Amino acid sequence: MRVAELRESTGAVTVMDRVIVPKIKSAANCPIPMCQSCQLSRARLRKPKVAKSKAIPENAGALSRDQYCTGDFVSLDQYIVKTPGRLPTGYGKESYTNMFHG
Repeated sequence: MRVAELRESTGAVTVMDRVIVPKIKSAANCPIPMCQSCQLSRARLRKPKVAKSKAIPENAGALSRDQYCTGDFVSLDQYIVKTPGRLPTGYGKESYTNMFHG
């Protein structure tokens, strides 16, 4: 901790000595850390470093091409979810019967 000088509105200067004497001498000169609200108030907007890419039409379905033909046997797992979901056509509060159940 550093020695702190407090100036009052009357013009009086009060010197407050260190309360805790550090073991490491260089620790006495460390600045007082800023609180989180002060750090948030000093924050600035930064641009994301993201590159946009466009899909190439010739490569559409490249991973699954030449694997399956029409009429091939494909098995799928199905499971029931009891939690109802929102439908894209609804708005506001939907009734339980109008929600998606899958």
